[in-house]
Parts: sequence; structure tokens; C-alpha cells
Amino acid sequence: SRFAAMQLLLLVFALLLHIPLGRAGKRVAVKEVVFDSAVADIQWLGADQQTVLTQTAKGRLYRSTDGGENWIDITDFFKV
Repeated sequence: SRFAAMQLLLLVFALLLHIPLGRAGKRVAVKEVVFDSAVADIQWLGADQQTVLTQTAKGRLYRSTDGGENWIDITDFFKV
């Protein structure tokens, strides 16, 4: 189903944020994140890649400044 596909995508997203590449034997933290709809676009910003912007299929924008641990809906900041 579409909901299951969205959950899988978010789980993969969470894994990508927490896997230290090239470091065998490290622990992996997984956090499930649920947005209003499927993720349409993801952008990692900054030298440390800790700021993440996500746009959902419904057009909502979410921002995390801690690598995906916490999210805030920033859509209303861009409304005229």
C-alpha cells in the first residue's frame, strides 16, 4: 500500500542519516519519522550535513537541524 511504501521510504531515510559510511562495526540508530504524505524531495545542507529539508507530496516543507532527529513544519513561513 502507499502508506507502507511511505513508511519504508522514511525508514531508509532514517538509516541514511545515521549510518557512518566506511566505518564497520559501528552501531546504527533508526528512527521512524511520519510526515503528512510521501517524501517528494530531500536536501542535506551545510558542511556537516545536519540540516535537512524535506518536501512532501502534499507540498509541506519540514526542516531538521540535527540530522533528522527532530522535525518542524516550516511551510507557513513561506506563505504570502
